[in-house]
Amino acid sequence: MTIISPNPTKLSENVDQFTILFRPHIKALYRIAYRWTWNVQDAEDLVQDLALKVMDRVHEMAEIERLQPWLLKIMYRRFVDIYRRKKNSPVLAEYDLPEDGGSLVDRLIDSNGPDNQLYLNQLKTILRQRIDELDPDQKAAVMLYDAEGFSIKEIASITETKESTVKSRLHRARSHLKNNYSWEPFINPVRVTD
Repeated sequence: MTIISPNPTKLSENVDQFTILFRPHIKALYRIAYRWTWNVQDAEDLVQDLALKVMDRVHEMAEIERLQPWLLKIMYRRFVDIYRRKKNSPVLAEYDLPEDGGSLVDRLIDSNGPDNQLYLNQLKTILRQRIDELDPDQKAAVMLYDAEGFSIKEIASITETKESTVKSRLHRARSHLKNNYSWEPFINPVRVTD
């Protein structure tokens, strides 16, 4: 039996080409993965898993005109698979809020003073909890559309659904975020009287 070893020169060329194609998208992929998972380690794992999946597809990657949506489509499928596996698992991980900032709320709200810090921290917590309650399809649609600026058509391509389905997911997700919770952290305050 003869074992054929891979050509080291050919392997090196593939790795170099993969690096050239994949590297420009790492930050955007990580940012999106983080918004889907709200966890640094899970986001890193998702991007690393994506890299491992597409590393052998260098020639296919080189032929794709817009590589980022193609990469997102593969990462989205993996995210949904992981979410469903965790949801059905008897072992539940503890919810962990990252403290490194850079969240969607940070970008949407301008905090100019320490008096707003408590309110903003509570709002961040509420928003993350509400987004975590969304199913993975709704969560992906909201993050890709509202946070990343992808069009409905691009999201439909990434998630392999119809544009009307993406619009429906966005509507249901936004309704859930807007209507199912009081956004005021100090609702019905008790006033102290003499």
